[in-house]
Amino acid sequence: MGFLLRAGGQRVEVADCCPELPARAVGGGLGEGGRGLAIVDAVTDRWGVTGHPDGRGTTVRFECRGGAAHLHILT
Repeated sequence: MGFLLRAGGQRVEVADCCPELPARAVGGGLGEGGRGLAIVDAVTDRWGVTGHPDGRGTTVRFECRGGAAHLHILT
């Protein structure tokens, strides 16, 4: 995981070793998983997904506008 605080906002990158790109959940709302991208889309200003060049993982990144005063860290 990477976190970059810059003037105008924050950028977060989360990488994993799964070669498949994440996909939005399809179907019923009672499933236990598959909501991650919907949440990212709802609460960020910009986001994207890329596969690693070697095919051994993916990285999801998102950006939120605003300065440090808008940063909330959940514990």
